[in-house]
Amino acid sequence: MTHTESLLRQAYRSSGLGLLGISFAQATDIRAIRIALTLRVSDWQHGRRAPTQPALI
Repeated sequence: MTHTESLLRQAYRSSGLGLLGISFAQATDIRAIRIALTLRVSDWQHGRRAPTQPALI
């Protein structure tokens, strides 16, 4: 597992998608969710706080 993938998994866990019954594999297959998680990781890496997107949750 790469560093980026571990950050994606951390973003997935913090998003609460698991509580909705969406697995990490399913989340990364859905384009909109994958983009949101990737942007969240990008913000973490650049020191910015990602805005909450309740419409995706």
